[in-house]
Amino acid sequence: MTNCCRKSRKITTKRPFFPVLTFLLILSNTAVFFLDSTTNSLTWSTAFNPDNTLWNLLFSVFSHYDLDHLCYNMLFLILVGPMCEKRLGAWRYASLYMVSGICSALGFVLMYPEAEIAGASGAIAGLMAVYPFIQHNLAATLLTGFIFLFCFVKDFLGFSASLVDQLDDTAYLGHLSGGLAGLLFLTLLGRKTFHRTLHKAR
Repeated sequence: MTNCCRKSRKITTKRPFFPVLTFLLILSNTAVFFLDSTTNSLTWSTAFNPDNTLWNLLFSVFSHYDLDHLCYNMLFLILVGPMCEKRLGAWRYASLYMVSGICSALGFVLMYPEAEIAGASGAIAGLMAVYPFIQHNLAATLLTGFIFLFCFVKDFLGFSASLVDQLDDTAYLGHLSGGLAGLLFLTLLGRKTFHRTLHKAR
């Protein structure tokens, strides 16, 4: 009689990913907006200009002028945020969001020192700039890269037109500054660190 033994194989399953930080960012943006609205101070109190404090600079990344402004930005955050959070990790994702948003505000007020800026669009532009580089395949990279390039050209043309005549209240330079900050963030992250981070996220 022969005895047979079989090694038990441990089966591990990955937990489904939930974008906790993206959810918290949406919650924070919404909370700041409604806090401003209910206190009758409007969003202008948390907008940033050169005469404001560091507090205003940080809060301007979460502040919005009206409900349409908030909903439009949160829609884009829902579209690009979860993938960025999953592939970059929470800390790098949060850093990218804040760095892009702050650079967006600073870039805008350096050009227009008499103006104010608020909104998450600069931070989201930074996420969009990185988004094509974290895709799983070339087709997705090309598609998202084309979308980002289209938005970049649109903002550049809008900014160029605003130098001649201020047609609307869109902070085109803020979008451009945020997008460029996102690309710089990706560059400073380094190729090895970036690819190691993406490999862990798979």
